[in-house]
Amino acid sequence: MTVIQAQNCFERLVEQTHILASPANVQSEFLNSLDTGADEMRMRFLDVGSFLFPLYREYRLVDDLDEAAVLAIEGHLNVGNGDLDHY
Repeated sequence: MTVIQAQNCFERLVEQTHILASPANVQSEFLNSLDTGADEMRMRFLDVGSFLFPLYREYRLVDDLDEAAVLAIEGHLNVGNGDLDHY
């Protein structure tokens, strides 16, 4: 993966983090725009989350604090979703 691709993935991670941190009405608008359920927010975050950290680190896009924060968010998102532990 190139640095540009890594930056694009990282930008998606930041965007998804902002959506997760948004008030419920903003989240609802986002989901309505996609015509999908609430689980879509979780999946979009996990798609660009910690499993890409080696890549983000290679291009110096994250540090230890960033990784800890993402892992904490993922831990909350995966509660009750044992079938998705591979993310």
